[in-house]
Amino acid sequence: MDRPQSRNAIEFGVFVDEFVIAQEGERGVPRVCLDRLVKESQDEIIKKYVSARLANFLLEETNDCDVVTQRDNHFVIVLPEISQESVADVIARLESAAKENLGLELSFGVSTFPDEEVTFEKLLECAETEMWEAAATLTTKRGEPMSPSSDKAVSTGEVSNKPVTG
Repeated sequence: MDRPQSRNAIEFGVFVDEFVIAQEGERGVPRVCLDRLVKESQDEIIKKYVSARLANFLLEETNDCDVVTQRDNHFVIVLPEISQESVADVIARLESAAKENLGLELSFGVSTFPDEEVTFEKLLECAETEMWEAAATLTTKRGEPMSPSSDKAVSTGEVSNKPVTG
């Protein structure tokens, strides 16, 4: 069975074909294609780097009993041994530490068991919806376009890698 190729691998194959044709026909190499591939590769490397740094940060800043995992393009933190009243303090501490240590602004969504939902899937769905709404508000304030358990589930995501001032 053939493995599906990534978009970059396919585009790189097209680039190589164009390069060979250019050499045979003594015409210039399509620089636009190269620039785009380099930019996409750089963007992917930056995303992976920021994601790894954020994962390490979240693991360091949460308790041993908490669960940190990545889902799609965001992180999920399950806080099994925290009261509902303490969630706001945890979020404020994470926001402050992320700005100070990583220069990142984080968007959060929170849902609680059994107040809002009773299944993990629904808790996660509520937290993610709230997180995306918070991220949309954050990007609107900046004038940027939007790119789209136990007791608690906290979703963090839509990380901005822009420097934080103030």
